[in-house]
Amino acid sequence: MEQQIDQVGIKVNRIEKVVAENKEEIERKLEDTRRQVKKEILEKINGLEHQLHRTSIADSGDCSTSPATPLQHSSLMHTERSVHKMLKPPTYDGQSSWSMYRRQFEAAAKANGWTPQEMATSLVISLRGQALEILQSIPEEQQNDYDRIIGALEIRYGHKYLRQVYQSQIKSRQQRSNESLQEYEADIERLIHLAYPQAPKEFLEQIGIQTFIDGLVDTEMQQALRLGRHTTITMQRENQDAQVREMSDQHLFVDSMMNESVISRNKNRSICVDVMDRLKEFYLYSILRKIPAMNC
Repeated sequence: MEQQIDQVGIKVNRIEKVVAENKEEIERKLEDTRRQVKKEILEKINGLEHQLHRTSIADSGDCSTSPATPLQHSSLMHTERSVHKMLKPPTYDGQSSWSMYRRQFEAAAKANGWTPQEMATSLVISLRGQALEILQSIPEEQQNDYDRIIGALEIRYGHKYLRQVYQSQIKSRQQRSNESLQEYEADIERLIHLAYPQAPKEFLEQIGIQTFIDGLVDTEMQQALRLGRHTTITMQRENQDAQVREMSDQHLFVDSMMNESVISRNKNRSICVDVMDRLKEFYLYSILRKIPAMNC
């Protein structure tokens, strides 16, 4: 029994020795393979760089050299892109500005020298979230068509679609409880310019004033501004009336239109002064100053 155990032990030792020898041989072969592959890669890179250098010299003034054929030019462009590091465009999920993303993407595509098909492939890979779902509306055989993908994204995230969104936001814009007048006004101005980028200045001012007044949380300020705006509109409609032209004091005209007592007028003027003091620090103040009742 002991002899059998000894024999088994001897066999195990022999097997371990063989395994160790084979392991060393395999590791040695792997290392040789690594060195050979690395050497071949370096040789190819050096060859490509040398080829590019000769091509550059030929392009710079060697008239005796015949021009490259389209196939050679395409091959050289591919080689050059392989040698130099590619610029990777950022991803797009539909939450940021589409126009700005498209600028970035096409700038990277131009720097990388991509063909339209390569641009389409890279764009598909870059899409995330809701933007990626756009591909469901594009037939699979057209998903390598850059213009087709761009067209679908423009419909969903372009300015025409967003203008409708901004216009809807303007209609429902209300001052939030923790939002200052400056923040409230700045957001209205932003929305208006996004919703109506080509509109005349006068139109933008009218929309801005109306939206600002309608969404105010402070009802006292809202009432004072509405009263002043109503008076302005009335004056514009009666601008040709001789009686209006004869009145040099605009506040007297406002008082006569309001038909209020002296005490009531003083109170309204006090409110106006307070309102305008609170509005002086932001953009709409210059517009609201055009309202006669606000020139307290």
